[in-house]
Amino acid sequence: MTLHAPLAPALAAKPSDPALDFCLWPYARPRPPAPGALRTEALLDASFALAGVGDVMPPIVEAIRARLGRFATVWGLKHMAGRLSWEFYVYDYARRERAHPSAAVLDALRPLIEVTAPTADDAPWFMFSFEIDEAIARGRAPLDRLDLYTGLPSDGISAGICHGLGPEGLELRNLYWFHDAATQAQDALAKALASPRFDARRVAPEALFWPEMRAATLVVAQKRLFDGIYFSRIEADALLAFLRRAGFPPALAAWTQAHLPALSHHLFDAGYDHSIGPDGAVTVEKGSVYGLL
Repeated sequence: MTLHAPLAPALAAKPSDPALDFCLWPYARPRPPAPGALRTEALLDASFALAGVGDVMPPIVEAIRARLGRFATVWGLKHMAGRLSWEFYVYDYARRERAHPSAAVLDALRPLIEVTAPTADDAPWFMFSFEIDEAIARGRAPLDRLDLYTGLPSDGISAGICHGLGPEGLELRNLYWFHDAATQAQDALAKALASPRFDARRVAPEALFWPEMRAATLVVAQKRLFDGIYFSRIEADALLAFLRRAGFPPALAAWTQAHLPALSHHLFDAGYDHSIGPDGAVTVEKGSVYGLL
């Protein structure tokens, strides 16, 4: 499938747009916006067209933005087993002094989708997220769970814990650590290789930490089913390389390549969950790329 639809005017970048990563932390742009520059949301919009949900997902996005404002939410485009889904991350660093309670955000979605997810707004989370696929967007399944993120004190580095909250209650889903790529790359590697899921002696470091990403920050995650590696603040050409290496649909990579100059003023975030065979071969199980809503 090719993506040739004209881009909506709202996807055009403006000089006043903030530069924020997937933690909503500011960064210095790698270069000024080129003529015809786009917001990162343009990639999200292209994924809707590719997945055939261009009629149902944009109203959901607008409902989120109407409740939270522009540039206050991070979107994540997920690809696993040949299917696309979309996760939305809502930050509330005030924690218990809630500016964006999850209950209010879910209420904003109820006119569009079925929502049965429980909430825990008295818990000290600084972020929650929810994932929507085509079945949820088209009303064939309910949005029945949230992910809640809390801090993890961890010896001078930023770290966090993710718990899933669904009909069955809470479950531990994810522990993750941020490492400065310039000064802590060996620490990140040691963390990634300390997994009981594979024989670390058989794994080449570059098979896990892809050199072409040129990330400013490396994130190592240990999850319920897989381990994960994230590359934070990568340039647009590295994003394109990630889409290809992580196995995203070729049409999405082609769209990104065609719009590379229009996206080159951004830094992106991307990550993948992996499994590793007895021979040390790394398999991408799930890929994720992130941008600003």
